[in-house]
Amino acid sequence: MTLRNDADYFVVAANKMAQATTYHPMGGYSEDVYCCRVRGGVTGHEYEASAEITIRKGKAPPDDPAAHDAREVADSLSPRVTRGSGFSIY
Repeated sequence: MTLRNDADYFVVAANKMAQATTYHPMGGYSEDVYCCRVRGGVTGHEYEASAEITIRKGKAPPDDPAAHDAREVADSLSPRVTRGSGFSIY
């Protein structure tokens, strides 16, 4: 968002993260070697994060830990982010 708006850095004003854990039962039962029948399933974790930022032009102040150079962040995250076709962070 910062780079798309021709700005150079952003300052994080507030952020939050939430985690949800879900259990998805699988069909059937299995025999537990110690006791009895155990129903199988899969536990999943979902994460949601958001941040309120202000975007600014110029160099990020080195003494502000909430200020981040947008190009450095984009370059660092780019190899690990999966995007749909036609999507660019720049």
